[in-house]
Amino acid sequence: MKILEIGKELFAQHKNAVLYFVIGLNASAIDLVVYLVLFNIVSWSAVVSTTISVSAATVFGFIMNIIFNFKVYDKLFFRFLSYSSVSGVGLLLSAGFLYYFHNRAGFDGNLVKVASLPVVFLTQYLLNKTISF
Repeated sequence: MKILEIGKELFAQHKNAVLYFVIGLNASAIDLVVYLVLFNIVSWSAVVSTTISVSAATVFGFIMNIIFNFKVYDKLFFRFLSYSSVSGVGLLLSAGFLYYFHNRAGFDGNLVKVASLPVVFLTQYLLNKTISF
């Protein structure tokens, strides 16, 4: 019983981070699935595929964070611009990884995309926590 109480207290203290992480995992899954379809099935370039996949994940993540996590509804246009700018940093990181490691060094584009996700996720979390919300 005491462990359950400690768990509830920890969740209450870090609720925004936990929800951001859960939403971020779902956004990352959307990013990855869209990327894999565009890159492997549609045969678009890795950089174009990641640009579209990150954009889709950005819209999803913003809407979910507004509704379920931060529950702030004021200045939505400016919050979306801020959130999108942070996602742009993530997009640049992802595209940079793909350009260098896939296009230049010849690594598999799927593996590079998957390997870049934790770096992009952490960077975006820290920036969004500070800037967007």
